Amino acid sequence: MVTAQVVPWVPFSNIRLELENPLLRAVYEKLERRLTVIQYDGRGTGHSQRDVSDLSLAAMVADLEAVVDRTGQKTVSLFGQYNACTNTLAYAAQHPERVKRIVLFGGAARGWDAMSTAQTQALLSLIEQDWHLFSEAAAHQWMGWSAGDAGRSLAEDPRRSHATGCASHHAGCQRVTDRLPSVTAPTLVLHRRGMTQIPLEISRALAMSLPHGRLVILECTQAALFAEDADLIVKLLGDFFCDGKEPAESMVAQARRTHAPGHTRPVGGLSPR
Repeated sequence: MVTAQVVPWVPFSNIRLELENPLLRAVYEKLERRLTVIQYDGRGTGHSQRDVSDLSLAAMVADLEAVVDRTGQKTVSLFGQYNACTNTLAYAAQHPERVKRIVLFGGAARGWDAMSTAQTQALLSLIEQDWHLFSEAAAHQWMGWSAGDAGRSLAEDPRRSHATGCASHHAGCQRVTDRLPSVTAPTLVLHRRGMTQIPLEISRALAMSLPHGRLVILECTQAALFAEDADLIVKLLGDFFCDGKEPAESMVAQARRTHAPGHTRPVGGLSPR
């Protein structure tokens, strides 16, 4: 069975809380029908040691190396969201022979690029001032409270994942632009067409900078990837990681008919012609 390594999204990683979340638990159970899914709490978050001072890119990559080595697998596929994307790409550049495929969502080669919108900058200013207020605001803006009960459940996780604002030590300071040419694995860069937190240009630029990158534009608006069309995303991940099958136009059209009647822009923003 193919092994998929989930790279933790510090400071919001917490395996126990994710398994308590009905939506995420269902997602992982479906993924595990086709994949061996490996997860761990990132340093300083969840049930990992909290009092850590080194949150550098090198430290994060070393953690990922240790976990991948522990699995005993010769090759793995990687799945990274938001600031986990830089860690994912740095590992893939350092160990191209061990990375089979990659899926990224919400990230950039330079961390601050993914945090460049005015609303995100305003949100980040709260980290050091009031972690709990930041967590609540992040829940509304990033984690999808507007998505109903599933969104509200997702929104509780950041508040309990970490007790302090450690995110301020690493948010945006990571950059892997010079390493992208060494990332040889086929890579899907996912982007939701209606999300306002990450500009489309950021995802497009990341995909174009990777030797084997492809931008996949999904419909809907939620910044939490599994808050909408969870089954579609699960199928996308399973097909790509297991069979190397990239999403077809018909897959995205299915979501478009459900959530955006009459909207005919195709995946990637380009028609087959």
